[in-house]
Amino acid sequence: MKVDSMNAIGGMNHTYTKTIRRVNKESHLSQNEINTLISEKTKNTFKPVDIKAINASCYRQYLMNNVGETVFDLSKLEEKMENQPAFPEVKQFTDDLGRTRFRCYLVKPNSDRLITVDVALLNYDGDQKMDEQTFMNTIGKAILVLDRHITMSKNLGDTVPDHIAPEFTFDKTSNRIDLSSLLRETKNDFMARTSRSFKSMNPFWNKFAEKKMIEEYYKDLEEFILEIIQKDLNR
Repeated sequence: MKVDSMNAIGGMNHTYTKTIRRVNKESHLSQNEINTLISEKTKNTFKPVDIKAINASCYRQYLMNNVGETVFDLSKLEEKMENQPAFPEVKQFTDDLGRTRFRCYLVKPNSDRLITVDVALLNYDGDQKMDEQTFMNTIGKAILVLDRHITMSKNLGDTVPDHIAPEFTFDKTSNRIDLSSLLRETKNDFMARTSRSFKSMNPFWNKFAEKKMIEEYYKDLEEFILEIIQKDLNR
């Protein structure tokens, strides 16, 4: 699973100025919403944005503008998730390499920052709009597994990244997602962590996590992935 570092919105002064200018230009915000942004800029100079203090519709317009087409309402999956979705929208778009991606935002555990989740679905025709049933057994499954992975990382004391961008393959025969690659990576990560070989350690991992805890959480994650693979989320 490829993991990059990307902030949802920066906390630096110049970034806020750029943000205000862009949001005002592209989203046609009211003066009250613009004043909210300016107020946050003053209070949070050199600090992360407090997403609870900023106008929610303004924040959504900034993040979701020109990202693609809304294809699903994440609130329909929220009761199955352990981490809170920041917004209900899941967006479908094509990245620079021509891959179909689906984006949503989750609230980072014990934080007011966001995690950008970009799932690439290889072998999927991005020109067709995905129906809800197909979504549930593809991107819906991926989001649930990544949500569980985020919880495991938090519980093990790992650094939860700001941007998660995995790639999965779409099975055209079954209209489902192939999660076997994630299952293999999970097993490989477990072997690397329990071997205590620092050459194979991911910099995001807490190297002081207890072996027993690692074994318990990885076993739980593996069982969850196997369960999700077999499950039809439309039933």
